[in-house]
Amino acid sequence: MGASVFKRFIPLLIVLILTSSLTFLSCSGGGGSGGTNTPSTNTGGGSTGPNIYGTGSNVAITIIGLGETIKVTNKQQISITGVASSDVGIKKVTFTNKTTGESGEASGYDNWTATVNLTGGDNELEFTAITQDDKKASVQTVITYYPELNFNTALTPSKDILFVNEANTVNFTIGVVLKSGQVIKLYRVNESGQVIQPTNSNNTYVVEMKDNGKLPDEIEGDGIYSAQVKVESNQTGYVCFRAVVETSGNTDYQSETSCLFVTTHLTNQDVNTSVNIANNVKKQLDQALTTTSISDAAKSIVDQLKQDPNIEAAGYTENGGIWWLTKSGIAGVYHPVFDGSKGGKREGKPLVINNNLENWSEIETFYYPKEYINDRSKYNPFKFELKTAEAKPVKIESNRALIISPYINNPNFISGNFGTTDDYYGVWQEIIKKKSCSLYPATAIVNNGSLKVSLQSFKSLSGYGYIHFSTHGDNYFAGLAGIWKPEWGPNGWLKGALSIVVVDSGLLVPKKSDGTFDLTGIESDIKAKRIVLGADGSIYLTPAFFKTYVGALPKSLVTLSSCRSLYNNSLAYAFLLKGAQAVLGYSDYVLSSYAQNTTKKVIQEMLDGKTLKEAYDSAIKTYGKHDGKKKDPAYFLVTGNTNLIFGSGELKNGSFETGNLSSWNKSGDGRVITVLGSATPTDGKYMAIISTGLGYTTKTGEITQGFCVTKDINNLEFNWNFFSEEFMEWCNSKYQDTFEVELCEVDLATGKSSNCSKLFTRKIDDLCSSVTKVNISFDQGDVYATGWQKEVINISGYSGKAVLLKFFATDIGDSIFDTAILIDDIKLTK
Repeated sequence: MGASVFKRFIPLLIVLILTSSLTFLSCSGGGGSGGTNTPSTNTGGGSTGPNIYGTGSNVAITIIGLGETIKVTNKQQISITGVASSDVGIKKVTFTNKTTGESGEASGYDNWTATVNLTGGDNELEFTAITQDDKKASVQTVITYYPELNFNTALTPSKDILFVNEANTVNFTIGVVLKSGQVIKLYRVNESGQVIQPTNSNNTYVVEMKDNGKLPDEIEGDGIYSAQVKVESNQTGYVCFRAVVETSGNTDYQSETSCLFVTTHLTNQDVNTSVNIANNVKKQLDQALTTTSISDAAKSIVDQLKQDPNIEAAGYTENGGIWWLTKSGIAGVYHPVFDGSKGGKREGKPLVINNNLENWSEIETFYYPKEYINDRSKYNPFKFELKTAEAKPVKIESNRALIISPYINNPNFISGNFGTTDDYYGVWQEIIKKKSCSLYPATAIVNNGSLKVSLQSFKSLSGYGYIHFSTHGDNYFAGLAGIWKPEWGPNGWLKGALSIVVVDSGLLVPKKSDGTFDLTGIESDIKAKRIVLGADGSIYLTPAFFKTYVGALPKSLVTLSSCRSLYNNSLAYAFLLKGAQAVLGYSDYVLSSYAQNTTKKVIQEMLDGKTLKEAYDSAIKTYGKHDGKKKDPAYFLVTGNTNLIFGSGELKNGSFETGNLSSWNKSGDGRVITVLGSATPTDGKYMAIISTGLGYTTKTGEITQGFCVTKDINNLEFNWNFFSEEFMEWCNSKYQDTFEVELCEVDLATGKSSNCSKLFTRKIDDLCSSVTKVNISFDQGDVYATGWQKEVINISGYSGKAVLLKFFATDIGDSIFDTAILIDDIKLTK
């Protein structure tokens, strides 16, 4: 296949950000310096969002949905939507298809939509926001159009950061429906999407992707094709790949381009330098505030930082927030204390090194949303169901609540803790007191004298209908996108707003016994700016962290109770893109008491059946629109669907037609697939699979969901199909893999489950006489299956109770021979 079949492609980058604050709900952000903006030449950095550049630091533009995380279509005319922002107002948004020469003007301003005609193959599109004073910012993307397109996932790499002079192993996956005679291959391409011809006899620049169950492919016949490549480079930059469907050597259609960034490892000195800069900034700013204003002090310190040979860029906010980027690629932040608010400085206690840092799992493959599968001409995840005041309220699809609260009494720090002003003593106690089937206190992760909050805590948000962060936050990096240099890596983490919100995790980078920093599990995140560092090695999380690691959310309500969490939508977008329906937060440095009162009031009202809008209106009527500070008051804000309500605690997503495990919590190997060999879903397009550990997964799978059994419910129904390598040679042996279904009662005041009963159990010996060989294999060979079975179980004994339903696999004897169970069409019947 020649390079001519590929047209120019500029990979996409996405970003989203969180908040960090201290003694009260603090945030920083807004204005800021950052130098003169010039167009960025960066065209790489992965395929998770658009490349951005601008000619003014006061304007930003973002694509949402099709053209951002989704970049392939089978429609000739498409609808691209996005948002634009400026401190002087947006005059218009224009678009150009550089491939066809078509140009035009989008409808709308802050929220815009453009209808664009495509030609076959790659279409290079550019969208430009023009401000009232004629400054501009542009976003570029490539949409690939083929009439016969059959992709149902993006091309997904297992990692997006690689390191120089190492044999980096990367697994790629893509979901595709192939016709007879077609194959799919992974090609090495340049940043423009053009094939790089092989330069060695091993032909390592092209490899066939397979769905055969042999690693790197995890499950045979599930419609996910996999390939593994080894990337070795002696220089930094981008390494790009593209999947191509071929019939008899001819290109039928191709995926988006996925680019990985190759960089150098961080050294202990690199981290020391960044942390020392933060510590010095803290010391200098505290001293300067005794004699000068906060903005003048911040400006003076940033002027000094720009002279530091270790600093690539630096900026500040008018309220004293300071940020910088070191030559080693570490982004750093600091903000002074604001007494009584959720922000400010904290004095570290470096002796605490148990920081609960974990190694990250690989980037997961997600199916395209069903909205896009059904209509590939458009997809906008922010196009909420609310159209008019009379529209039917949208129900949150989980009754499980989660609070993450790092600063009740964080042993890492001797200042900056909230104590009884923390929201744990407000909204969380209200949920406990209410004992409602609509919402119960499933999980509280709090630091109160010991470290319970971990980085994994901020990642494991799926399955929760209400998510509450109570921490420090701020807003940084205004202007950095406009001066970005390609050697700094992907700039997509800055996308979508004039500045970005960051969240304080309450963690420190741990140290080894020799006193050096331990970057295990977080080095790539620091390089990708998913993590930025502060004084004493504090860990802050950007929107890119949540975009990368959070799974699907069940139309959740998210509360970002930290300073400047909604200074702009950079952080909110991270959660809305994952399926949340609405986000609550604050415009500025917010008083802890005001944050505690307003969030508590919203949940009180919603638990009484009010919509989010009604509850929000009640909160600001009771406590005011802002926290009452004379200077820079913090407004209580909401973004998203305000017609949101809590459900009645019913079972949701029982047929997995969201294309993901939304509404379910998972542990170990649990996922959603479209096919397994010849087995297809019994209802709709999707089904769940749990296993004893297929592919790279070693933990047995479990999916759980909490709900309430109404008095008219008699039965739990579901379909199941048991596949195993233990059939037939291990029948009547000690090796007895098992599929079990369990129902536990839930205490609505504590969230704890008890009185668990096994509703259903099937082990190998129970099924040996009723299985047949199927046309797939796991890693040890032949697989037999039961075929689809329907189960109806009487659960009338649980009438009127809150319960936790568990589907899980167990592995008895050893973990060598694999078992997998398909599950579909779970429902409650009268």
